[in-house]
Amino acid sequence: MKGGIIKLVLLSVLVFGVGFGAATVVEKIKQTQVFTIKSVEVKGVINADRQAIKEIGAKFIGLNLFDSRLKETIASNDPWVQRIQASKVLPDKVNLIVYEEKALFGFANNGKCFVFTGSGREMPIACNNINITAKNKIHMDNAMRFAVILENMPELRDKQITLKDYSFEVVLDNQVLHCPYDYELLKENLAVYNDTIKSRYKTVEYVDLTIDKRIYVKGVLHAS
Repeated sequence: MKGGIIKLVLLSVLVFGVGFGAATVVEKIKQTQVFTIKSVEVKGVINADRQAIKEIGAKFIGLNLFDSRLKETIASNDPWVQRIQASKVLPDKVNLIVYEEKALFGFANNGKCFVFTGSGREMPIACNNINITAKNKIHMDNAMRFAVILENMPELRDKQITLKDYSFEVVLDNQVLHCPYDYELLKENLAVYNDTIKSRYKTVEYVDLTIDKRIYVKGVLHAS
């Protein structure tokens, strides 16, 4: 109880102590043990090295919460980390909020695997459960458009997909669909194919959906 009262008094001084002189109040705050950092919590980590960021946070344990060495933005060498923001939680805690590169999709290229990120970077990853293959280096515009397609058509995420220079191929129901990097065009042509064309064919080997208002199908029609 006594400790709680002391903390309350010190917080009151912090808020209302302008009349005592700002410099004096700051020095008093730095001298008290109430604002000594006792814990650091790391938040927002998905792909970055959490342990390395914890080690950064461990350096702040024992410092005063208002110590000038505790910067609002903290640097990191981790390629996944865009920035780390230090958020002070009165009276004795710091949250390290990690802002990472946004992973859009993983893909394989020439035997190596990468994640394409929202800033256009290709981050190396382990080749586990990668079903998307790039024939050549992915053009950034195409990659961003492809990410929009995956966001709006999540059912494609577990399909076999080959990214090419001007289009991509996806295998659906043992049929190879040649698709544009334009979500609206793909959505429209795929709906027309599924609703009015697909049922006409006994077997389908190949479908081209890349041309506006035209769909080309290679397959065997049902007998009339």
